[in-house]
Amino acid sequence: MAAYKAFLNPDPQTGGASFAGGRLDRYDRYWALWLNTAYDQLTTYLRSYPENHRLYKKTRGLRNPLGQYADFWQANIWGGAVSAEEQNSALPIVTENEALPPAIYQVWQWSNWAQKRNVATLHGAVLGDAFLVVVDAPASGKVYLETRWPGDFQDIAWDAFGNAKKAVIEYALRDERGAYTYRMVIEHPSVHGASEWTRFTTYRNNALYAYPDNQVDGQAVATWEAPYSFVPIVHIPFQDVGMGWGKVGFHAAQRLIDEASAKASLINDQIAKMVNPPLVASGIPSGSLTVTLSDDGVPVIFTGRKPDEAAITPLVYDMNIADAVDSLERDLSILREQMPELQLMLDLRSGMSGTALQQAYAPLIAKVNSVRDSFDAGLVRAQQMAVAIGGIRQYGPAFAGFDGDSYGAGALNHQIGQRPVLPRSQAERWAEEKAMWDVVGAATAAGVPLETALREVAGWTDEQLAEMGTAAMAAIALEQEDRIPEEGQ
Repeated sequence: MAAYKAFLNPDPQTGGASFAGGRLDRYDRYWALWLNTAYDQLTTYLRSYPENHRLYKKTRGLRNPLGQYADFWQANIWGGAVSAEEQNSALPIVTENEALPPAIYQVWQWSNWAQKRNVATLHGAVLGDAFLVVVDAPASGKVYLETRWPGDFQDIAWDAFGNAKKAVIEYALRDERGAYTYRMVIEHPSVHGASEWTRFTTYRNNALYAYPDNQVDGQAVATWEAPYSFVPIVHIPFQDVGMGWGKVGFHAAQRLIDEASAKASLINDQIAKMVNPPLVASGIPSGSLTVTLSDDGVPVIFTGRKPDEAAITPLVYDMNIADAVDSLERDLSILREQMPELQLMLDLRSGMSGTALQQAYAPLIAKVNSVRDSFDAGLVRAQQMAVAIGGIRQYGPAFAGFDGDSYGAGALNHQIGQRPVLPRSQAERWAEEKAMWDVVGAATAAGVPLETALREVAGWTDEQLAEMGTAAMAAIALEQEDRIPEEGQ
């Protein structure tokens, strides 16, 4: 509880420690909010709030937007079709090493990356942290990327550049012997100091344990070293706030989400009471009142007394429904201001043009690109580790030519290419292309060589120029020359 309160109201002196200390509780809290089950146990949920804070006791997630919020980020971080064609892929691999993309695509295939990447972005958006584990599986001759639940990481230490130096993974399991706690400790050589290789150690209920999968030379071991000098874990914070662990983007709006759901639940329940209210019967002895239905289903009440001696009154507060709904809508408008992802999704469905969206949501687009930079950098590190392991272990022809020295030699250098944030209509794409060619035409008319204009003005790459071909380039150049007015015209 103290950790929760410190996180919601951080003390400058202790905020960092409280932020880390309350991490696992935050995960449970935010995940329940995404599942829309947080209010099912309201007392437990509210333990992070000040003691004098109360929500309507029958609050349900009627206005909880976290599902839509997560969908937005899943679609805009790594969403889209994954393809080996760089220009058509949601994750285009940009590198000067032609041998590297096939190796990365092999890792993707073994990782079922087209599906599993969405788990990583979901964790990041909802929990604030995402983890990629590069799994080295000598028994199957594969290396792949695994997305792990952030709560499995009980502890992790980083160097100054964000690379993991020690990680403690711990979670509950069950086998034929019963329930137990699985624990793995991974240590960089600079941490354990015993050799130049990364060390792995496994435990069962805090005792060293040689699991059958921990095979070295055909023997199960509890401690072993892998022939590489990095910890094959990548942590990706959704928002890096300088405290090691990441922060969710909806943190400032969380209370407003709760209040909006509470108000919506209260309004709905009050409407239900007005439609089917409890009744107070006065002037009628107990047992002398009966209710039947007419032929058309209308309730008919018989009191057994004269009408002027009896009264049946609905026991309900006459709430102004319109005013209550207006109040809720004002709260939701404020919520959409604090979480512009929600308003953007509404505007997309309304048919708002891509150009208008680009202008209206420039700050959100900048935020998307910032989050992408963090996730893309993490994915690049994980892919570099995976290809290095594949080369060291010789896991197939895709990794031929790679080894433990490939990183230092620059053979693993690559990046995830840029991709649009918002959709554009075909008409808008045509208009942009026409504007580009108009600028290129003006440049060539001023004497700039066509290839230079396409490279410097239009941003064409060597590959695009090569695909255009010499004949097509000559034809375009001739067309541009025809645009140049003759002297005196």
